[in-house]
Amino acid sequence: MRAMTSRTWDEPTIRPTFTFWMHVLCASLSGLLLGYDLCIISSILSPVQRSLELCVHDPCFDGADSTSLAKCSCPEKQFAVSAVAIGAIIGGLAGGLLTDACGRRLVIALSDMIFIVGGLAMALSEPGTITLFFAGRVLVGIALGASFGVSSAYIAEIAPLNMRGALITANEVSVCGGCLASYIVTFALGDAWWRYSLCCSVLVALLQICGVACMHESPRWSLSHNHIEHASCALKSLGFPPIKSSAKTPVSERLEYSVLRTLPRLIAYWRGVLLAPGRGAAH
Repeated sequence: MRAMTSRTWDEPTIRPTFTFWMHVLCASLSGLLLGYDLCIISSILSPVQRSLELCVHDPCFDGADSTSLAKCSCPEKQFAVSAVAIGAIIGGLAGGLLTDACGRRLVIALSDMIFIVGGLAMALSEPGTITLFFAGRVLVGIALGASFGVSSAYIAEIAPLNMRGALITANEVSVCGGCLASYIVTFALGDAWWRYSLCCSVLVALLQICGVACMHESPRWSLSHNHIEHASCALKSLGFPPIKSSAKTPVSERLEYSVLRTLPRLIAYWRGVLLAPGRGAAH
């Protein structure tokens, strides 16, 4: 790719406000939920298997004790682990379409609602309703697949240029924090309370819904849908300079630049890499 020799916009100097940091923190809860639910299944799989009687009727179980049951693998146990990934594929595709049409805040809130339903479904499942646990895992996967990408996009769109990379990384660090939190919670509560371990993530989703209700919509999304007043209010609250009606705003200029200039160059570069691997590094 050719190096950029000039800039097409002037990045505004901003002073991030307390409201700005609360927006970033609230959006980063999606990363916390993602890490928590991805890692918690490894800690509660054995008690879930015993409580829901997974693999009990499988030939691999000799009926000796719970230890032999934990070592036994069957399709039900495998699906209990992988169902989240299946849901995440659906959520990732659907979330990308919905966020462009309906906005970032709505998709994050909707994902939290789906996450709450899925988490409660898993916590309330019984041996006779194993499908309820599976359905809860798929729903949680849908919520996580939709919310994490949207929350990262939201943070990128409200962050100033000189802070954008660090703040997006903070969202990814939240995934590690959620994973660590799942181990701490399951260790503290024990195997017998695995249902309450699942409900802890439901509380985080409820907290994020309350935060989203107080958040501004992404100024970039608002401008792309001609919601100038909403974008101006959000920018002022976040610490950006106000929008000047007589000229393009810095945010809209960045949007035009990224869509009309950056994307075609990326496509041209990767086309060269994929079609001519020997020449890709030279470009």
